[in-house]
Amino acid sequence: MIHPLYMVYTFAGAMVYALTYPFVRLYMRLARQGNDCLNQRLGRYPVAVEHIPGTPRIWIHAASVGEVRVAAAVIAAFKKAFPECAVILSTMTAHGHAFAVETVGSDAACIFVPLDFIFPVKRAFDTLAPDVFVVLETEIWPHLFVQAKKRGMVTAILNGRISERNQSGYKRFRSFFRAILSHVDVMSMISAADADRIIALGGRPDRVFVNGNAKYDGLSEIVKDEVPARLRRRLQLRADVPVFIAGSTRQNEEATIARSYRKICEQFPETVLIVAPRHIERIPAVTALLRQEGLEWRLLTEIDADVKRGEKARPVIVVDTIGELMNLYSIASFVFCGGSLVPLGGQNILEPAAWGIPVFYGPFMDDFKEAKEMLESRGGGMEIKDASDLAARGIELLANPEKALMMGNAAKTVIQMSSTAAERHVRLLCDYSDL
Repeated sequence: MIHPLYMVYTFAGAMVYALTYPFVRLYMRLARQGNDCLNQRLGRYPVAVEHIPGTPRIWIHAASVGEVRVAAAVIAAFKKAFPECAVILSTMTAHGHAFAVETVGSDAACIFVPLDFIFPVKRAFDTLAPDVFVVLETEIWPHLFVQAKKRGMVTAILNGRISERNQSGYKRFRSFFRAILSHVDVMSMISAADADRIIALGGRPDRVFVNGNAKYDGLSEIVKDEVPARLRRRLQLRADVPVFIAGSTRQNEEATIARSYRKICEQFPETVLIVAPRHIERIPAVTALLRQEGLEWRLLTEIDADVKRGEKARPVIVVDTIGELMNLYSIASFVFCGGSLVPLGGQNILEPAAWGIPVFYGPFMDDFKEAKEMLESRGGGMEIKDASDLAARGIELLANPEKALMMGNAAKTVIQMSSTAAERHVRLLCDYSDL
């Protein structure tokens, strides 16, 4: 039986689509850029994607850059299970698409996901005709699941994650999501807490399983011994220069980082700070704050030109690119992961851990509780409260290199022990669906 809210969702979406479509087409006719993206969001894909060889045909949806890293591990697991399979990877954002092409472009056809309106979704499935439709992590799009199941496809949520914040929003429409989740054959979740949450939203308990976090898979493979020396040459940093990296920072965190950095420099004046805002559109606000704090900064994209002109390096580097933070972590003396001093759920603290770097984070780690517990159980990560606490912990590690090394090695051990989740997710899907 069709849920009444699904009928409302379908009708409202169809009305919005019908009203905006003429203007979208006019824009596409007048604009010379972005047409490929818009066409794909409307469910129109190149012939080359339609006819990619291989069976089974597997469509994996990964929203953005973070999910693409998971997708890389899942694709590798599918290729291992089905060497002749054809993989289509969809993303939502331009950054995610570019990163997908760079990361897995040789193993998958990379596309933009259609808008979740009935007509683009139907058109997309008619064109792509997958045998399997997989969504990674937290994406629950009604039309994508319903239309996939109507066509007899195997459907799955893999590496599923439902945060407490997301759950509170979903719960308002629990009966609606129960109806949508009834179209999902397998829900392979990261943790028991995620499993409980998706069951609370209406997922059938006999279809919900726990298989770990594939975001950890492949982290060890990403670590390359030559990366730190190459980056230090690029940034004109001697091997003995301390580096404090603040990754994926959010609004109201950079001021804390700047104050911590100034205190650290009182005892270790050569320390370099690298700040990577979670959203690069915030860079003007971040650089303005650094200027107010009296700190000299340079954008990462300007470093190469500075070197050619022989200009002196600045003590603060602001990362204005996508996809480089993981490698930058390799040169850190210690790392603070953002989104955690403000109630935004935190960020992936295991990326710096993979390089054997000590990791700090604030108290708001709701989306990464499992990773936090894993690091703390081994002594590879530590929660900080404020600027003074962060500065004190950083100074302690810089003054005690042996302690920093022990903490970093403990963090790396966690990564080495946490692997093969992607294979477990894929194996479950195969067993359940008789692929």
